[in-house]
Amino acid sequence: MEVIDGRCIYSASDLNNFLECPHLIELARGVALGDLERPPARDGSSLLQRKGEEHERRYLQTLKQLGNDVLELPERLTDRSPAGLAEAEAATRTAMDL
Repeated sequence: MEVIDGRCIYSASDLNNFLECPHLIELARGVALGDLERPPARDGSSLLQRKGEEHERRYLQTLKQLGNDVLELPERLTDRSPAGLAEAEAATRTAMDL
């Protein structure tokens, strides 16, 4: 979650976190608004993140090797303005409609 032009912008991960624990979103909102401080990362969290990203890259490569059509969208947005987010949303919707 982040605040852009005074509005809270929620991601797919935020939705998933809400389904797991609604209070977690309230905490994330507090951090995004500057009312709370994010706790420090736990030992091993960077290892877990790196291993998850490696798994995703290997799985994507497997899908390609099996001959599946794979459309890759940019991993990170460079334009985080409302217009940039709308453009990314439109690209995602287009990809999902293929």
